[in-house]
Amino acid sequence: MTADPETTPSTHRRSRRLRWALVALAVLGALVVAATVLPISLYRQIGEVDVDLDSLTDRPAKSAEAGGTVNIAVLGTVADRCVSLMIFHIDADRNAASFISVPDSAVCGPDAPTWHSADLTALAQDLENRSGVYLDHLAVLDWQAIADLDHVAGDVEIALDGAAFQPYPNTYVTIPAADVTAYIGAPVSAGHEEQARIRKQQLMMKEVLRATLHQEMRRDPRDLYRFLDILSTHLDLDSDWSWTDLSRLVVSLRNMRSGHISYYAVPDGAGPEDELWTSVREDRVHAD
Repeated sequence: MTADPETTPSTHRRSRRLRWALVALAVLGALVVAATVLPISLYRQIGEVDVDLDSLTDRPAKSAEAGGTVNIAVLGTVADRCVSLMIFHIDADRNAASFISVPDSAVCGPDAPTWHSADLTALAQDLENRSGVYLDHLAVLDWQAIADLDHVAGDVEIALDGAAFQPYPNTYVTIPAADVTAYIGAPVSAGHEEQARIRKQQLMMKEVLRATLHQEMRRDPRDLYRFLDILSTHLDLDSDWSWTDLSRLVVSLRNMRSGHISYYAVPDGAGPEDELWTSVREDRVHAD
């Protein structure tokens, strides 16, 4: 009697391999979907900021050159207190982006109130007046997100370039992931507190993102998902940003690498006429 060809061991092995291949394809497909849209589970992790950008008055207009740009006011916090104020400018062609740090010790610093008790609408109005930059959105980012990304990437190494930051000496140092938020909130040497604080925040963010965004996100959907998971856990956004809007932004930034992100600091007392703000408004930050 000959064996039924449908029940031979080799047939069973082929069947098992086929099933595992289909499972693998299904998992890969889910990861690819997560890389092209923001999973709804991550969107639900994002908190909501009490701010009304529609009520702002005398708003600046976007120039023709900046038709597709996105400008997001970002408050960086440690223990619910603002320690950094930035505008995250995304170029219209989505090939580059910039963090523009804004000195503002009244809003951000060890004596500032918690961001929950701050009038964020008034802050947005003041920031638009001072910069002449139209704000599309406002976000609050807990610096713990940077610490968590650092934990994933490994301890960050920073060259401190001459500013005496406490408690770390003026040298090339390795900062453990567990110390990131303490480092960001640590005091700086007297006489240049605001700019020194901005400098060390930018160095930390730059090095952590360099270690995290080591390749184009679309090449490893798992890395993108982990990156978005960490950010969404520590992020609050204005209510005007829908899941569809965020998904479209994620898709448009899928090729973003750390080398495409620049860091600038506005001089103390600079107004809308400052060249840096003009470059942001005209979407030529990376062209200058």
